[in-house]
Parts: sequence; C-alpha cells; structure tokens
Amino acid sequence: MTEINSIDSTDMIHLYGFNNPCFYSSLFFISNIIIAYYYEEYVYFTLFSILLSTSLIFHYTQNKYMGIIDKLAVYSVVLYGIYVYSGKCDKCCFLYHYFCLWIVFLALLGCIFIYYTGLSHTPVNFCGIFGNFFHSIIHLLASIGHNIIIIL
Repeated sequence: MTEINSIDSTDMIHLYGFNNPCFYSSLFFISNIIIAYYYEEYVYFTLFSILLSTSLIFHYTQNKYMGIIDKLAVYSVVLYGIYVYSGKCDKCCFLYHYFCLWIVFLALLGCIFIYYTGLSHTPVNFCGIFGNFFHSIIHLLASIGHNIIIIL
C-alpha cells in the first residue's frame, strides 16, 4: 500500500461515484439496520437508515453540503450509541458482556484515531485501486461496534 503525496485531477476522479471504495464500505451499515430491526431497536434502525442514505450519497457525489448532513447523521449515531452503551454498562453481569464492551470501546478508539490523525482523508493506492481505504476501516469498525451495542 503506497500513500499518494500529490493528487492531480486525473486521480481525483477515482474518489467520485462508483469508483469510491467508501461508497461500497458504507454498505456495512446494512447489517446495523437489519440487526437493529431484529432486536427491536427502532431508534438505531432509523438512525442507521439515515446514515446509510447520507453516506452513500456523500461518498458518491463528494458534495460539500451532503458531507455536512452526513456528519450530522454520524454524530447522531455516535451520541445515541454512547447513550445506549452507558446504559448497558450498568447491566453487565457476565464476563462476555465486559469483553464485548471492551471491543466496542476499542472500536471507538480506532475510529477516533483514524479520523483525527487524518488517515481517513488520505487517499492510497491499494492493489491498484485508489481510494480512502482508512475511511473504509472506520465504516467497518463503527458497524461492528454498534452491532455489538445493539446485541448486548
């Protein structure tokens, strides 16, 4: 995997539309929608449905205003996740509950690290495909973390 130091206009075309790997990694959120519906967590179901929609549109278009709406959806999911997580921390009684809560916490730390170090906005060329693959890792970690929160 090599980091791209300078991006010219021919490379930027790969960050739009169906060429953007983040468009496809947004589909991880479908698992959150299905699991939230199954466990009757309808607020999570609604928030992840909105997040999936905004994420797909934003990663397809890279529109600045859609990015703002997408971030609002992300913050809504994160804040609600923290609310549910904190409520479930009090109800832990088995060792595997604590293990799952640690996995959720580590997933959150991983997302924060990747996002705030700027890695998520750094396009890389991986196996001949150009894109923001670290941002795709954020999608995966967030999906796993929130699925665990829902299931607990």
